Order: sequence, then structure tokens, then C-alpha cells
Amino acid sequence: IEFLSPTGDVPELIVTNTHSDIDGILSITTLQTGTKEFIECSGRGVCNTDTGLCKCQAGYSSSDGQGNVGTRDDCGYKVPYSFDSR
Repeated sequence: IEFLSPTGDVPELIVTNTHSDIDGILSITTLQTGTKEFIECSGRGVCNTDTGLCKCQAGYSSSDGQGNVGTRDDCGYKVPYSFDSR
């Protein structure tokens, strides 16, 4: 299972066997702890506390929470630069 949200470390899963006809062993293992922090405007903008919207620094825009372009208004998307090679 990969948790995409919340973005930080999440607690271990707890398994409850409510069906007596299930036999076997189930183990829970953490392969990687959470590595993201929740930072206002992703640390790349200024929050308007009246509206809750971020004004992003140049080169950043709204993300989907996973670093892709999206609608979260969180400045988590790094806008790709294109250069004219002429």
C-alpha cells in the first residue's frame, strides 16, 4: 500500500481478523517512512490567510500534492523552463 496523502509519516496499519474462517499469518512491514512535510505553501510562496490561497514564488505553481501540476494552490509544482535554442 502506498499512501499518497497525508504527505508525512503515517502510523502502522492494524489488522483485525473478524472472520474466523481466515487462516494464516499476516505481517505488516514498513519499507519506507514518510519523507514529506506539511509546510504552508510548500515553503515556496506566501499564504493569504484571509483566502487560504498561496501566492507562489516565480517558477512554482499549484500541484496535485505529488509534485505534478494540479489544483491544490500549494506552490508544490516546479514549472518547467523551456529555452529557445536558436
